[in-house]
Amino acid sequence: MDHLPGDVEIQPLSALEDVLKWADYIAVDVMRENLPGLKERLDGRNQWPALREAQVLVHTQMPCGAVAECGVCAVTTKSSWKLACKDGPVFDLSEI
Repeated sequence: MDHLPGDVEIQPLSALEDVLKWADYIAVDVMRENLPGLKERLDGRNQWPALREAQVLVHTQMPCGAVAECGVCAVTTKSSWKLACKDGPVFDLSEI
């Protein structure tokens, strides 16, 4: 990981509780089937400072080749179903 700037830190998900206290930006990389576990870890932590930005890269199959026709890549968000191939695959954490 020599190609990352010194200001970027990569932390394991197990350190999330501590990272939420100091990070200016949070990026989470997760398989779609692990989204429920991520939601469980974050439950009750929606009151982050307004300037904090957090996004989730959701890895999922896209057999339609990203033309948004099959729905296999559907991700449940707080407001609706979203297609990773059309609406993502990066989503605001507040939507997840």
